Formats: sequence, structure tokens, C-alpha cells
Amino acid sequence: MKDLVFRYLFVLFITIVSAASLYGQIIPAEGSKLNYRLAGLSVPREPGTIAYRFEIAEGYHTNPEVFSRQKMIVENTKENAIITKLPRFGQGYTWRVAYTGKGKTTKISPLYHFETGILPLVDTTRYRLRVIDSATAYKDMLIILDSRVMYDMAGNPVWYLPNIAGVLDDATVTRDLKPTQFGTFTFMKDNRAFEVNYDGAILWEVPQAAVRPDSQANYHHDFTRLSNGNYMIADQEDVAIIDSTGNTSTLKLGTLVEFDTSKKVVWYWRSGSHYLNSDKYRELKGQPSHLNAFYFDEAKKMIYVSFRNTNTIQKISYPSGEIMASYDGDKDSLFKAQHHCRINKKGRMYLFNNNVYKGPGLQHQKPSSVMVLKFSKNNTLRKAWEYTCDIDSQARHVSPGGGSVYELGNGDILCGMGVTSRIFIVPKDKMILWNAVAEWGNNGNWIPYPQYRTAYIRNSEELRRFIFPDLKHR
Repeated sequence: MKDLVFRYLFVLFITIVSAASLYGQIIPAEGSKLNYRLAGLSVPREPGTIAYRFEIAEGYHTNPEVFSRQKMIVENTKENAIITKLPRFGQGYTWRVAYTGKGKTTKISPLYHFETGILPLVDTTRYRLRVIDSATAYKDMLIILDSRVMYDMAGNPVWYLPNIAGVLDDATVTRDLKPTQFGTFTFMKDNRAFEVNYDGAILWEVPQAAVRPDSQANYHHDFTRLSNGNYMIADQEDVAIIDSTGNTSTLKLGTLVEFDTSKKVVWYWRSGSHYLNSDKYRELKGQPSHLNAFYFDEAKKMIYVSFRNTNTIQKISYPSGEIMASYDGDKDSLFKAQHHCRINKKGRMYLFNNNVYKGPGLQHQKPSSVMVLKFSKNNTLRKAWEYTCDIDSQARHVSPGGGSVYELGNGDILCGMGVTSRIFIVPKDKMILWNAVAEWGNNGNWIPYPQYRTAYIRNSEELRRFIFPDLKHR
């Protein structure tokens, strides 16, 4: 019993000391280079202080009087931290804080300094998010593109994922860049996958060692951090195929892998044995099924796995891996080459229907769509709602690759159309709430800048846990 009490008191002591240390930090640290304009500033709490006045000026200043004349941002708050939008990238800044207690200024901090970095990706003369229909209901939302930039709803870049030696350079785009519930971001680059913080520092990387000794690691498409802290990622394995003449070939087929934080494999699922025995395999004449997305319904312990080339979504039980249902998009022509299937709060499936035939034969070019689907008792799907993506002439109506959907709090859906580069928000009544196109400048001409997926952060309150991950309980 005494040992338990001692352990409890020791943990409590460490927690208090750690909290005190965090609250004593000056953020950003002196001389920092920030990869964002949405910046968090924080100073130690001062006993007896009832208000803090944060003052910011452009440029590097050492003279308080000159600084006072140049300050351009002044924010008064009862908290010892703020989140503010700085004017521009590639700029130096000076800041300080005045402490107020009992109606008068009791202390003024020294002058602190930082700068915002810059990359070509946030140069709006070269890359842009062109807003066609401005937001009204979602003015505080932030849009995250695989081109490594976060934009506000007016199309202004406010954050970028910085270069990482050996991983990202000025010209690199990512795949599946998205926020996590832990105040971090996950993304993929080629055969590698990472978790980073708001500053772009690597926190975790998927191990490069093969999960199976007979296959190489070949991560692709989808990488997600789960609510238990583990990581799940799509992988591939090489499967030997022997045809009727005795010739052997190799087929890459999708797998799912779950790692714990120590990079130990805790769960593994193979699609190969199910696919090779299916009619779809025979219909595609030996083509790969192309696993392109998964969604883990952690509460119900079900995983929905999307296969582009077969136009199917499989529902598998976790952790057994047993296939509970296989939903065929070819049935009733529901969907084709779909991406990013998810389950909403009502228990319905929703997805981006690329509506493009993938496999042997000709491609058809019908408009892509956002779909909501109901589950029937006989393990089939039927259409509950659909929005066809023929919005205007500013981008193609059909997307041959990529695409994402996220249901927002009230049922509105944020859709990224993948390689066509259009992003929009559509409600149930189908009256577009916001509409934009990602573009890059090519010798004076603006052309679509292909994305794989589009993610988001809902508002400044949600952003707080990314900027102040260690102070989120303040």
C-alpha cells in the first residue's frame, strides 16, 4: 500500500513540475523560424496579473520606443497566450507583453524576436487556392491540401509543412496530409509515412522493415492514427500467380497493418486470399484490385476497405479479419473507382464516386459525385443522396484519380475532387456553401494543381491543440 501511495505522489509531483515548466515557457522561442502565419504566442503566468497585452511589430527591433511606434498588432486577453494571424511569410517580427494588475501596468517584458519562413508553395504568384464561391457558414475553417499548405477560407496560405531533409524539398507534394485528434499531422511520401507536429518536426515514422519476410514494405494511399494511439496504414504484398499454362507472375495485392507506438506490428490483414478466389479477379483478367482507402469504425470494430479496380468495398471485422460483407458498386451502377469511403453519425456510408471505369476496356466519362448510401438488411447498399460534381466550368466534372469526403458537424460534406483540384462544401439541399480550385501558375497561365485528398481543421478552438499541444488544458 505504501508503495502505491509513493508512486501516486511521485507521478503527481512530476505532473505538477512538468506543468509549471510548460507554463513558464516563452513561445515562440527567441530567434525561431515559423512555418506558419497562424502563430501562438505565450509567456509565463505572472501572479496578480488580470490581463495581458500582446504587442507585435514587423521587423527586428531592439529599441522599445521605436518598437512602440511600429507595433501593428495589439491583443488584450485574460490569458497568458494568444493565437494571432501574422501579416505575411518571409518576415521578421518583434513582440512583447505588458502585464496589467489592479488597473495599471505592472510589468513590461523584454523585446522578443522570431521570423516566418517561406517556400515557393506559399508564394501566391506561383500557387493559389482560388475561391469561386465564398464561405458564409464556415469562415473560420482551415483547408489542408496535399501540396503541403493550409489555407483559410479566403484562399490565404497560413501554414505549410516545411522541408525535411531526405524527405521533402521545395518541389515535393505529399499524399494524405491530415490532422489527428492528438494535435499532430500524418502524411505519406512515396513509400514512407510520418507523423509531425505543427512546426513540422518528425515525431514518428512507419518502420521500413517488411511486415512479412517474403515481401518488401510498400506503403500507399492511406495512413491514419487511431484513437488508441496506434497507427494503421495500407501496405502491399507480392503474391505469386500461376496461370493455366504454368507460367508464374507476381501480383501486388493490398494489406492493412497496425503498429503500436513502439513500431511493433499488432494487427495485419491480407486481401489477397479473398480477391484471388473472387469473380472480380476473373473479370479483371488478373489485374490487381487496387486497395485505395480504409475507414476504421473503432466503436463498432469494423473496417471498410475500398478497392478501386473492382468497384467494391469490403466490411471486415476487427480483429478477426473476417469479411462480413462485400458491397459491389457495379450493382445498380452505384459507384465506380470510388475513393475515401467513410461512415457518418447516422451509420450510413458516404464516399467520393469517381465514376470512372478502371480496368480492361474503354473509360467512360460521366461526372463524379458525392454519395451517401444506406445499408440494406441483405448486406447491400442503396443510394440515399447524391450530389453530381458538374458545378461550373472552372474545373473538370470527372476525376480519374484521388478524392476525399468529410462530413462536417451538421451533415454538410467537404469534398476534394482529387486530381481535378476542385474543393467544395455541399449541404443536403445541394446549394454550394463554398467552392475553390487549387492552381499553379505556368508562364502566366493558371492551371489545375492536382491533389490526392483534402483535409480540414474546423476552427480556431480546434487549432489550439495543434499550436499549444502541451498547454491544451490551460
